[in-house]
Amino acid sequence: MNIFTPPNRLSTLCTIAMTRQKPSADRTSRLKSKAHDAALSRAILAARAQADLPESQQQSIQQIAGGYQVSPETLRRRLAGTKSRSEAHQAQQALSVSQEEVFTGWIKYCGFRGIPLSRSAIQKQAELIVGRKIGCNWVSRFALRHQDLAPKWTRKLEACRAQALNKSNVQGFYDTYQQLREQYSIPNENQRIRALVDHDQKTVHRIGSSNREMVTIIECVSATGGALQPMVIFKGQRLMSYWFEPDSNPSGATYVLPL
Repeated sequence: MNIFTPPNRLSTLCTIAMTRQKPSADRTSRLKSKAHDAALSRAILAARAQADLPESQQQSIQQIAGGYQVSPETLRRRLAGTKSRSEAHQAQQALSVSQEEVFTGWIKYCGFRGIPLSRSAIQKQAELIVGRKIGCNWVSRFALRHQDLAPKWTRKLEACRAQALNKSNVQGFYDTYQQLREQYSIPNENQRIRALVDHDQKTVHRIGSSNREMVTIIECVSATGGALQPMVIFKGQRLMSYWFEPDSNPSGATYVLPL
């Protein structure tokens, strides 16, 4: 599908993404409606299953409706074949239920790939699928029907950075990292852990070894792949000879002591 450039208006920068925000009044109402429909569906299944139970264990419609907190009259109508409000209006929707499921997955995929779609772009793509113009409020109603989509402001990401973030590069980095740790016996003392603490504690410190010095490392790599030996700037006022033993300096780095 083609990705359309939205008009130059600030409002069109708000795109559909996976992250959820605080629900509005309409969204809250839609959430409650979906929860009610789910409870009603479970009540219908329970009512239909009564025929397979012994007569002594069967429940009345009133009891089943009370157990699932739905209206007995609504449950009776649904058992008689009356469609729900959403099912009754499916034929009037621009996209079918299955088309909307695929369309929702595609919107999520575009967001993860760094090409999130504005509301105008989503509407144009829907019109291409339907083959006709659709109402200006269609995107808003579509978002209400799919609670896993929510508006979110975009942030700029350079194309070169997006292209560099791929599975092979990321896996290669962690493979090299693990090899170096094993080769030089580097302990994994800086690893973060998930711990249970007081709810009001904002910062959780984990005491570790204090036999470290903070240093600055300067690297220089050319576009052709050539690299200079790194330079290490130590914070300390005196240098320890064992810092520069061959086993501790595999790259042959130079060092300076700030005045």
